[in-house]
This record gives sequence, C-alpha cells and structure tokens, in this order.
Amino acid sequence: MQSTFEEYAQSSLVFSCIWSVGAILEEPVRPQFHEYILNLIKGQNVCEIYGLSCQMEPMKHKIIFNDFMIQNMFNVCYRKNEKTWSSWMFTVQAQ
Repeated sequence: MQSTFEEYAQSSLVFSCIWSVGAILEEPVRPQFHEYILNLIKGQNVCEIYGLSCQMEPMKHKIIFNDFMIQNMFNVCYRKNEKTWSSWMFTVQAQ
C-alpha cells in the first residue's frame, strides 16, 4: 500500500510541477524545461547536470515513459485510476 501511495504522490508531484512551473514558461524555454523534467524522472543527477547548488535524492519510483511523455511533457496527464501517463487526447472519448 505504501509503495502505491508513494508512486501516486510522486507522479502527482511531477504532473503538478509540469503545470505549475511549466505553465508560466514562454514557448522557447519549454523544451529546456521538458529536458530537465525528463532527466529528473529518469533518476539523473540534475544538480550536477545543470550546475545547480542543491542536493536531491533520485526518485524512488521510476515513472514509466510513453511516446507522448518523451516527445512533450505538456501533452500528457497522469491518470490516477489507471496509474498511468497518457496523452490529453485520450482523456475524452471521441465523438
């Protein structure tokens, strides 16, 4: 149960960061932010990669990537009931 909660909390936090921090970014900067988030969820040492003065532990639970996420973080959402990431396009049935 704890692992499931941690996975949910971690994915929710990443999604929140994408749309709280990322939402205010100008379009030309978004690819850099996308790369930063991608490195972060891959478990890379982003402090070292980007020369930041910080200490971060790698994420405990790896987020499963899909093509939508790798191409553009701003096109994905976290579906908590399915515990997966998917494109916004799949959140509503086609009419």
